Amino acid sequence: MVRAAGLLHDHRDIILDMIGEGSEKARALALAEELGLTNIHFSGWVDKHDLPARVAEADICLGVFGTSEQSTRTIQNKIYEGLAMRKAVISGDSPTVSKALVHGQHACLIPRNDPVALAAAILHLKDNANLRAQLAAEGYAHFQAHFTPDVLGRQTRAILEMVAARHWRK
Repeated sequence: MVRAAGLLHDHRDIILDMIGEGSEKARALALAEELGLTNIHFSGWVDKHDLPARVAEADICLGVFGTSEQSTRTIQNKIYEGLAMRKAVISGDSPTVSKALVHGQHACLIPRNDPVALAAAILHLKDNANLRAQLAAEGYAHFQAHFTPDVLGRQTRAILEMVAARHWRK
């Protein structure tokens, strides 16, 4: 993300606000300083009660772009949170993400660890308000249909009832 910010440095209206205290923060801060970037801001930890207001201010939410085995096997909360807040989401693609989201319909999915692809996706959504709004609306509808606590709770209950029924029939 920091290298993508470097590629977007001449676009003064694009600011990346990095929220959190992740394990890569020190390295990201050092790289941003080394590159002399002024278009990336490191907010640090934001209380969960304040986070929705911060996300509401964003035009686009960024997901995960790392290539570790763990990051490619899961769908991180920040992706769900962006969808739930009716924001256009750009995230790195993976088999797991592709099973849950359709590129160009629910989110913009790009190759991971590719600053050029990330910068291009940010510019594309910046310059296409209709696409940004469509991704936000369809991503939100998809989240509501498949990933809310109520939906997931009903799915979990159905699975547990099926397992219990099989167990008791033995």
